Amino acid sequence: MSNVCRSAYNRAVRLPLRLLGLLLLLPACHAWPQSGSLFTGGVYGTVRTDQRLGVPPSLRILAIGQWDRAAVTTNKDGSFRVTGLRPGPYTFIAVGSGFCQTNEVYDTVTANQVKDLSGKPLLLSASSTECFAAEQAFVPMVKACFGDMQNNSGTIRLHGSDGNGEPLTRRSEVKIEASATKHRCEFHNQDVSATLDIIAMPPGKYQVTVDPEGRAKDTKTVEVQASKVTYVQFDFPADGKKRIERTRSTSKK
Repeated sequence: MSNVCRSAYNRAVRLPLRLLGLLLLLPACHAWPQSGSLFTGGVYGTVRTDQRLGVPPSLRILAIGQWDRAAVTTNKDGSFRVTGLRPGPYTFIAVGSGFCQTNEVYDTVTANQVKDLSGKPLLLSASSTECFAAEQAFVPMVKACFGDMQNNSGTIRLHGSDGNGEPLTRRSEVKIEASATKHRCEFHNQDVSATLDIIAMPPGKYQVTVDPEGRAKDTKTVEVQASKVTYVQFDFPADGKKRIERTRSTSKK
């Protein structure tokens, strides 16, 4: 057989074999999803407040899970929808300015489903008697930023002074960033003249920044330990002198 004939023969035989191989692969390729969206799910539901108050606008819904965390804004009627979550257990929390969180909803997200949580409404109240303790106000944000450590968490206790031993009377922005993950929480318009407790913090190292009105901000590295309170003192002298850093940890009472 000449080289020309042999080349033509090889092409004639090999081409169908290649096509057959592609055809055998097609079912597997077709079944494999082109994006992660096929493996995600979600929930929808409602938020309820004191009946006399109705539902305030622009509530935030936080979805906190092992793999994903998300935040969405409610509609005018208090309804919400959170999608794109990987399957698994989640905690759902409602947060609203002027309202206190009075419950959390726990449920499991299933792939390819958007579950109805209307039978488990998230509740908010403007009544202080129904609210969590004052220090609990930070818990939803801490969980959303850093995860839920349940009974293995610690506390960061902040105190600010004017550098002369007097309490800092200026409102401050407080930012906490996890050194390992770079996840960050921001707490606006805070009073650090007394002690400000950030509870439910997972153990680890954090960069804590306090930025008071009219003074230069300051950042300190702190280490949170399980079941302990880490005290952090910030001094903000008006003349800009070097601030004194004092941190210590004690067991929770």
